[in-house]
Amino acid sequence: MKQTITYLLQLAACFLFVLPLTACAATVSSKTLEGKVLEDGSHKPIANAMVIVRWIGDIGGIGHGSSVCFHVETATTDDQGRFRTPAWKKPSPYGDIAHRHFARYAYAPGHAFVRVDKEVIYLQPFTGGREEKLAYLSRMAVSCSDKKEIEINLLPLYKALYEEARNLTVTRKEDKLKVLYRLRDVERLELGSDKAWENFRQRERELK
Repeated sequence: MKQTITYLLQLAACFLFVLPLTACAATVSSKTLEGKVLEDGSHKPIANAMVIVRWIGDIGGIGHGSSVCFHVETATTDDQGRFRTPAWKKPSPYGDIAHRHFARYAYAPGHAFVRVDKEVIYLQPFTGGREEKLAYLSRMAVSCSDKKEIEINLLPLYKALYEEARNLTVTRKEDKLKVLYRLRDVERLELGSDKAWENFRQRERELK
């Protein structure tokens, strides 16, 4: 409620030309986030795990809003499983955003995401086979936005998912296709969506 009132007062001041133009633009921000990635059950720290934090909120007004991911960060854990994302503040690409919150995940090769408990993210050793692993990697390829300047922060995750998928021994065409999807994710951010899909379709035609 306080955030909404502040925004409305600022908007009124903009219409009255009381505030400079930069103050009229909606902004989004976050303080530094810290936590740990641990193995579920043993509570052992997991080093070099990649933590993904997606900031989410509602746009469109009361009763007509839709959820949007307006920022994403990745961070790598240290030897003690600790991670830290930087504080940030920037103009909102979607205008005012209400009910802001964040969602955290973690990825580490050979592990599976289990749950989040306060500042701790729990993983466990992956126990499935090749097909289950490829399906899991597909689920971990989370997206955030249709805006490249936001989505680009997911490039380290997409590269890591592709590398793990590529290193699996795959023989079936269906499994090879799933690996190509992970490469497409990387190229979508590096080369653009049109070129990424062009490359994907070419490689798909060459599959045997």
